[in-house]
Amino acid sequence: MPEDIRDIAEMEKMTKMSNYQDLLDKLKPGKEEPLEPNSKVLLVDGMNCFYRCFTVINHVNSDLIHIGGLTGFLKSVGYTIKICQPTKVIIILMVKEVIQIKSIST
Repeated sequence: MPEDIRDIAEMEKMTKMSNYQDLLDKLKPGKEEPLEPNSKVLLVDGMNCFYRCFTVINHVNSDLIHIGGLTGFLKSVGYTIKICQPTKVIIILMVKEVIQIKSIST
């Protein structure tokens, strides 16, 4: 590649980078509006999460009862809440053909 073509390509790259930097410099932190109770809702398929954790995590209690589903479920939901920061969490469980819905406001 001739020397001048490399210089042109490098100049174009630098120009693009400076345009991005200009855009970033123009960004100003805006005011965050207060969140309403239903502005960020997290829906959790409780049975799916429980079954996935039950089959993967091999925790047992002192009576040798398998509790991997429970501990994994709580850790998974807790981690998701921490990452997403919802204002409301709705956990949907289907037990014996009956759907149970639990709502937790944070």
